[in-house]
Amino acid sequence: TYIDGAKPRDFHWGDVWHYALARIVVAARAYGLRPVDGPFGDIADPAGYKAQCNRGAVLGCEGKWAIHPSQVALANEVYSPSE
Repeated sequence: TYIDGAKPRDFHWGDVWHYALARIVVAARAYGLRPVDGPFGDIADPAGYKAQCNRGAVLGCEGKWAIHPSQVALANEVYSPSE
């Protein structure tokens, strides 16, 4: 929220990958494939990685690349079935 005078304004920067990832999920499902989300490069940002995992899961991905050992547990936390 940014204060402009007395009125707060909410910003939503959007997700530049939303459309592309949604199309990948639809195409994969159409061909009987299991969609997997791509890498997240900032290995020093575990909260960002988990947020991207959640985004992929909501869009229908069944997993996400982990390019660093610290990301594996986070991906498993999001993509593993609930008990």
